[in-house]
Amino acid sequence: MGEKGGGGADSGDGEALGLRGGVEVSNRTCRRVKATKASTTGQGRATRYRVQAKLSNPIEVMGDRIFVCCIALTGHQTPVPAFWFPVGTAHPGRHAAVLALVQYSVRKMKRKGASWVQESESRLFVWKGSRPARRRYETLILALRAGAGTIVSLTGRIVWYLNLRQIPYTQCIQPPTLPRPDLKSLGTSYRRIPLLSIGSSIYLDTRLILHVLSTLFPPSPSHPPLSSPQTQGLEKLFQIWSVDSGFKSAAALLPASLPLLKDEKFRKDREDFTGTKWSEGGVERGRREAVVEMRNAFEMLERDFLGDGRVWIAGEDEGPTLMDIEAVWLVHWLVGLPGALPAEVFSKTEFPMVFAWVERFDKATREAAKKLGKPKTVKGAEAREIMKKGGWMEEMEWVVQERDPSGLRKGMVVEVWPTDSGFNHKDRGVLVGLDWKEVVIESRMEDGNPVRIHAPRHGFRIREAKDGGAKL
Repeated sequence: MGEKGGGGADSGDGEALGLRGGVEVSNRTCRRVKATKASTTGQGRATRYRVQAKLSNPIEVMGDRIFVCCIALTGHQTPVPAFWFPVGTAHPGRHAAVLALVQYSVRKMKRKGASWVQESESRLFVWKGSRPARRRYETLILALRAGAGTIVSLTGRIVWYLNLRQIPYTQCIQPPTLPRPDLKSLGTSYRRIPLLSIGSSIYLDTRLILHVLSTLFPPSPSHPPLSSPQTQGLEKLFQIWSVDSGFKSAAALLPASLPLLKDEKFRKDREDFTGTKWSEGGVERGRREAVVEMRNAFEMLERDFLGDGRVWIAGEDEGPTLMDIEAVWLVHWLVGLPGALPAEVFSKTEFPMVFAWVERFDKATREAAKKLGKPKTVKGAEAREIMKKGGWMEEMEWVVQERDPSGLRKGMVVEVWPTDSGFNHKDRGVLVGLDWKEVVIESRMEDGNPVRIHAPRHGFRIREAKDGGAKL
């Protein structure tokens, strides 16, 4: 980690930054980028063809990120969309990133050796050689719907983000209880919904999914930002509150009148999901405690965030941000469930700012969804074909960090599972990558095609498989 790549750049008088992947650019007045054949070691991307491109805009330095327009051709028969180049530094583990957005005309691209070019929105996909059979990556959400087409809480959080940022996606709707044969056929035992698939890369947990989407779709006119450096801290705090503690209280408020709660199959499914036995007495005790917790949450939002008359949590008037998504999703879910919130405790009279905020958010997300258009809905078989055609989303060479306290090594057969719920269902695969934030294992679909399963470290456990991978 941290070594500088080779190559060079005609960079004017700016300070040069060494990039893995054999690219070197300036952070001030660079007008040309020259990419040479690079090493495939470390976390860099292998650039297989020599390319030289004029930049249409100068470099912009934004904190620890450097924005540059350039061209990359790879030896893979897949398109190269916008992506980040990690910047080599003298200190291992410290990286800036360079966003490589392909912004070049078709005529000039062909003159540089690309024999087939496809334009798609603001991106340019380039191949060396004849037009490949593979298409560009497709964002696939395996989602859950309940009742009359209402997206349930966790899935709604991701769908709102996609709609507000105008990111097209394809959805594969799953049943509310196990079995879910679509998921099993993808090579994952993970039982929680939603999942995100980009190509053959599967991402578990909404926190990781949001991070991946924000990285793959940086702010642009096509995909407006929902976050800023000034709001990221509070976004994280709302995320920790809502996912790690708030969700448990909100789930305890589900009204007993819901038809699903009277279904024996659903109740047994919830017992498997939570690891606790279902009893009416236990449900009622949990509900009383949850009312207190959620009442305190309403008071915090009403007095500490919305009490000054602001339209959105971050204080912006243009529209909801990621902070609103992280803060509103539990409240929105419960407000929309008749009987979930006792009227004598939660009312529009006592919490007018909160209820008005939920209504504004609902209107804004519906308008964004209408603007984006209805997502394509596919069945499980078509979802698998989409995944198989896409290949790995990531081009980087994953490593297993040597200092990791788990003591695991690359190539080991491991099991990965969530620790708060759904922990009876463990994913098994060959360990591909492990750092402080994320674990990556390689598994296989039922038909033998490889997939990579990504999970966050927070809230998940990783252990070496006891039988050494006999069931892999």
